[in-house]
Amino acid sequence: HFIGLTYPENSPAFLEYGKQNLYPTPLMEIGWLLVILLCCRKVKNLENKKVMTYFVMYPIGRFVLEFFRGDDRGTGYLGMSPSQTVCVAMLVGSLVIGYVMTRWNKRRIGGI
Repeated sequence: HFIGLTYPENSPAFLEYGKQNLYPTPLMEIGWLLVILLCCRKVKNLENKKVMTYFVMYPIGRFVLEFFRGDDRGTGYLGMSPSQTVCVAMLVGSLVIGYVMTRWNKRRIGGI
C-alpha cells in the first residue's frame, strides 16, 4: 500500500497481521466523519436536515470503508459483511424516514 500503518507489537492487529502495513481504516473513518461534519455545517437546520445528512452520509462511507478492512468479519446478506448489511439497512431506512418527514412537513404547513 502507498499508505499504511504498522501496529505496535502485542496489539491485536499486530498479533493477527505482524509487521505488514495495513490500511489505516480508523483514520479513514475519522476523515470521513470530518467530511460529514463539514457538510452538516453547510446544511440549514430545517426539518432535521442536519440529522438526515449524517444518517445518509455515514453508512455510505462505512460501506466503502469495509472494503479496505483486512479482517474477516463474517458474511452478511448478499455476500456483504455484517457491517455493510447494517449500512444498507441504515441508508434505506434513513431515506424512507427523510421522505416521510418531508411529506409530513409539507402537509403540516399546508403545502400538499
